[in-house]
Amino acid sequence: MSIPELVDLQDKYKSKGLVVIGISVDDEKVSKGELLAFKEKMRINYQILRANNKVYEDYFGRTSGFSIPTLFVIDREGKVRDRFVGFTPGVVEKSVKSLL
Repeated sequence: MSIPELVDLQDKYKSKGLVVIGISVDDEKVSKGELLAFKEKMRINYQILRANNKVYEDYFGRTSGFSIPTLFVIDREGKVRDRFVGFTPGVVEKSVKSLL
């Protein structure tokens, strides 16, 4: 599961400017309260936003599907530097370290 690793990365590199953002792709029936309860249960220390149509189009294209998790490393200028489909321990940290 990628969440514990993302929590660790946020703690480890926030002083160097890392900002982790989670994007919830849950059904709209999942309430804000349920999402906040999940965040608390998982001890998530980064912001979670809800995906919308623009997010899907910008990051996954209009016709392509997506996998959970899909992890993006975006540089300070907003350019996507890496995209990881699925979870492989350590690959996100390696990418982040190369940009710091």
